[in-house]
Amino acid sequence: MKTDTGSDSDVSDAESAGSAQTEEDEDEMAYGPRRAQVTRQKTEASQERVRESAKDGIYRPPKITPMAMPTPEGREARRERRPGKSATLDEFIATELSTAPIAEPSIGSTITQGGRHTKSERERREENERREYEEANFTRLAPESKKEAARKKARQQRDGGFGGEEWRSLGAGIDRIERLTQKKGGNLGSLERSRKRPVGDGPRSSGSAAGDAFEKRRKIVGRYR
Repeated sequence: MKTDTGSDSDVSDAESAGSAQTEEDEDEMAYGPRRAQVTRQKTEASQERVRESAKDGIYRPPKITPMAMPTPEGREARRERRPGKSATLDEFIATELSTAPIAEPSIGSTITQGGRHTKSERERREENERREYEEANFTRLAPESKKEAARKKARQQRDGGFGGEEWRSLGAGIDRIERLTQKKGGNLGSLERSRKRPVGDGPRSSGSAAGDAFEKRRKIVGRYR
């Protein structure tokens, strides 16, 4: 009887010790990291994609939210935001405030378009660079295209093609007046008839023939500008 009682007590002591150890392990796991919360839950779509890629053997990267790469601001954008320089002020500083001798072009060589435009320092510099390149390489550069000519004309009007930037809006004003006074169709008014009326108040002698020939030639040359 004593032997049975001793064996029963040993078994109960072992069970109590095992239960206490299990409770301690459970308490320690309660404060440990949970894998379900750390790892991302896989959706059914991702699992289906994995199964399809496993079938055909083609790797398909996961779809993520597209993000645009940051584009650094270029020099052209910064240059456009800068205020433009005053050509009149630069010319005044170079001519009046400087004591160094200045090389001036020949008289009349900077007048173009029948006196309606004067070449600026930038245009003269571009012509010199073009001439020096042709002389150094023994070649002739192609003439400017229609697009370049149109761009150059627009730049001249913007920079003031009538002799300075103070007259910048003069050309735009003249074009606006002409558009407002010109009729698109129908009967011509007195202003349109006066524009098409031949000028007959010139000299009637033979001297007018030379003027008519020059005027005709000027119109022909003006078409190719």
